[in-house]
Amino acid sequence: MINLTVQNEKDLGGGLPTFTAPDAAGVKFPNDGRTVLWINNASVGDITYVVVGARTMPCGFKHDFPEAAAGESADADALTISKTVTFAQARFNDGSGNVVVTFSSITNISVAAVRQSDAGFGGTN
Repeated sequence: MINLTVQNEKDLGGGLPTFTAPDAAGVKFPNDGRTVLWINNASVGDITYVVVGARTMPCGFKHDFPEAAAGESADADALTISKTVTFAQARFNDGSGNVVVTFSSITNISVAAVRQSDAGFGGTN
């Protein structure tokens, strides 16, 4: 499991964050409720990432959050980056305050955890 360092969006100056390749176990990063995961999928096909539900919800279950990250476009020079929404701390933070994300494939995948400068990038899961 790779421990990601959260990068601040305001420090990126409109550029891209530094991406890291996940390992077979996935990645984890500290979550303050304003952090999103950027996923660069340079593979031809889509992959699925799963945000692991860390806490039992009132319904009595832990709910994971599976989602697709699109594969590379026809433009080989273009990055294919998917950005997640923010993660509800009560649902996804483990006992250490981290979010854990696993991937259906790690071939040609790189990721970055980015703390948003302002609230509201697509809401919270």
